[in-house]
Amino acid sequence: MCTDINRIAELAKEDPKRQFFSIAHLITGVIEDGRLLVSETGTGQGQPISYAVENAKKQGKKPETFAFLGFTHIGARSRQGKFTVHVKTLAKRFRRGLKATADWCKQHRHDPVSEQQKMLNAKLRGHYQYYGRPTNYRSLWLYYRKVRRIWCTWLSRRTRGTTLTWDRFAEILRQYPLLRPRITHSWAGAGSHA
Repeated sequence: MCTDINRIAELAKEDPKRQFFSIAHLITGVIEDGRLLVSETGTGQGQPISYAVENAKKQGKKPETFAFLGFTHIGARSRQGKFTVHVKTLAKRFRRGLKATADWCKQHRHDPVSEQQKMLNAKLRGHYQYYGRPTNYRSLWLYYRKVRRIWCTWLSRRTRGTTLTWDRFAEILRQYPLLRPRITHSWAGAGSHA
C-alpha cells in the first residue's frame, strides 16, 4: 500500500494537472504540491475525514460527500461508533437507469408478459450486482419499486380501453414476479470495490 501511495505521489510530481484518487488518500492524507501529506490534514478543513464527520455533526451540517464510480460516498459512523464510508447510488445514475428501463418498456410493451419479465429481471439483476452494497439497500428498494411502477404504466398502455388496475397488476406480479433487491457484496469487500 505504501509503495502505491509513493508511486502516485511521484506521478503527481511529474504531471501536476493530472488528478489521482485513492480511498487511502481520503482516509490517510492528500497530495499537495506533488508531496503526499500523510498527517492530520486529510480534508479541505485541514482534518482527517473521520474527524470531519464528527465536526460537521457538531456544527449542524451534513458531512462532505463525493461521487465516484456511480456512488455517492458519505463519511459516517458505524453502529459501534467507528468511522466508515457509506455509499448510495448516484442520483444521475439512478435516473439514467430508470429512463433506460422506461424506454425499453415503451418499445416492448406489446411483447408477451413472460418475455418482458425475463428481460426486466435481467436488468434488475445487473443493477443489484453492481449497486448491491450493504449501505445502499434503500436505493435498491426504491429502484425496484420505480421499475415495478414503470412496468405497470406501460402494461396499462397496451389497450385503449380500461387501464390496468393495481389489483390486476398484483396478479400479474404473482404469476411473473420481479426480482427483489438484494445485497450482493459483503461487508468484508465493501470498501475494496467502490
